[in-house]
Amino acid sequence: MNDIIQNNIKKIMDINGVSISELSKRSGIDMGVISRLVKREDLSNTKLKVLDSVADALGVKLEDLYDESSFLNKRNKVSFKIYKNKIKDIMEEKNISINELSEICPVIYPTLHRAINRDELNTTALETLSLIADALGVQITDLYEEIIQD
Repeated sequence: MNDIIQNNIKKIMDINGVSISELSKRSGIDMGVISRLVKREDLSNTKLKVLDSVADALGVKLEDLYDESSFLNKRNKVSFKIYKNKIKDIMEEKNISINELSEICPVIYPTLHRAINRDELNTTALETLSLIADALGVQITDLYEEIIQD
């Protein structure tokens, strides 16, 4: 998944002629973080809100960074987004308890518990979300719902 995200960021930057420095300015994300995103360094501790800021600065949806085929989709800027947590809903649909999930998910219980019980996923690490999604047998984008607030 890291490769897809990083490839899409780089492709979108190239298509739009956006440099690392420019993307840093547009997104408000430190240039070192942007550089790591582009240079294929480990994304495991990258927060969802960082990727969202990068996607927004590039004029694409967060989901477009995960999907190789949709990176050209454009969107309007929004003032604030919350990623509503849908993990509990998915667990309920699949009839899986937190204890059962902790047995099949390689995330330590306290981290798993925090991720499941947060109302929003904005500050949850990408690697944590990816591991939870894999354990539940869903796509990472199924774990949240984008809510736009003015």
